[in-house]
Amino acid sequence: MSVPFGFGMNDDPDQPGDGVPGFGFGAGGFDMNNLGAALQQLGAMMQAGQTGPDAGGPVNWAMVSDVARKALVAAGDPSVGDADLRSVTAAVRLADVWLDPVVSFPATPAAPAAWSRSEWLEFTAPAWRTIVHPIAEHMQQVVGQSFPGAAGQELDLTSLSENMPEQFRSMFPDGIPPEMAQMMAPMLG
Repeated sequence: MSVPFGFGMNDDPDQPGDGVPGFGFGAGGFDMNNLGAALQQLGAMMQAGQTGPDAGGPVNWAMVSDVARKALVAAGDPSVGDADLRSVTAAVRLADVWLDPVVSFPATPAAPAAWSRSEWLEFTAPAWRTIVHPIAEHMQQVVGQSFPGAAGQELDLTSLSENMPEQFRSMFPDGIPPEMAQMMAPMLG
């Protein structure tokens, strides 16, 4: 059976629903609490910031930055020492020596830099915004057009159930439970 991304088969014979598709948040098949938490987090990340330069945009960049910084702290963020910076500078100069005679564009006038993970996040964030913003904006438009109840309209559970892929409809033969629809509301908005 082909199941959509993020879903998997429950292969645990000790759990109810063996062989039934379930959301891939661990063994035991479908767990409404985990699905709700995932949808709320996705909705929060896709929801625009309430204030500041990102207000009204498709991505809450303050939240993205916060999540990235927490991941950096968890993984460790060693600072770049003078020896590392000298090594990077020497490598860039050597590359310039090799490349200058064989390429038609000039070497960059910018000084070589070596960044810690936090510095990389800070210095590359504007480029990521430029890349991600149009994609997120398009996703927001597609979701808004695809799901009934989006864009501030009242959520129509029957229409929402009818527009879901067959794999989802088979999981909810009596329609989407109102609790699940309520958890999906932040993402649909």
